[in-house]
Amino acid sequence: MSVINWAICPRCKRLLEQKYNVVNEKPLASYGKIQADDCNKAVMELDHIRRDEEEGLRTTMREDCYIGMDETGVLTITYHAYCEVCGFESTFNQQETAET
Repeated sequence: MSVINWAICPRCKRLLEQKYNVVNEKPLASYGKIQADDCNKAVMELDHIRRDEEEGLRTTMREDCYIGMDETGVLTITYHAYCEVCGFESTFNQQETAET
């Protein structure tokens, strides 16, 4: 049985969270110290990053899975994930022979 799935990439999610945290610090650190227009601009940038997080992280990582047993009793499990955006990659392969 083979399965193809599209998932949220853990690296992209982490990078976006880091970017969000850096941008979030600007308005908080400058509250009451800068002009209202500059503060509003920083808040708008933060809102833009939030929208990117909600929209952009849905289906950037392709997952390919296979689970099957051949006629000799060899069970094969393979998993491969690859993100089209950041290049994150993960692979798992295992084979075991069943007692027949």
